[in-house]
Amino acid sequence: MAAYQFGLSGGGSSDLRHGGKHVRAALTLTCARAVGGDPDRAAPAAVVVEMVHNLSLLYDDVLDGDVVRRHRASAWQVFGPAAATRSADALLMLAFEILNESDTPDPVAREASTNLLDTLIQLAVGEKRFPNRR
Repeated sequence: MAAYQFGLSGGGSSDLRHGGKHVRAALTLTCARAVGGDPDRAAPAAVVVEMVHNLSLLYDDVLDGDVVRRHRASAWQVFGPAAATRSADALLMLAFEILNESDTPDPVAREASTNLLDTLIQLAVGEKRFPNRR
């Protein structure tokens, strides 16, 4: 289902340049470079940014009943709402795993994990507070 959500399978456009895909990842790498960081070392964070964006879309489509995403059936329409939310949960857990993969604790990764958790809590509170925001 993740491949479908990322536009890599299941019909529709698989052109990764279509629709601004991976702009967030590119901005993550650019920001790392702008502050003197190593873009290669920031690559896991860039991957996590894309994963979190897509997992939020999975949740959002189920919550809002959106039947179309990126000019094709949304993932929950194809695989069902339970499978879509489980996939979002799996992407979430994988995102934290990616940020914390190193054998030696990295203070930057630890801070990124903390910030990601805070952001996801705010996202969830926003969904609860504004369930029909459209």
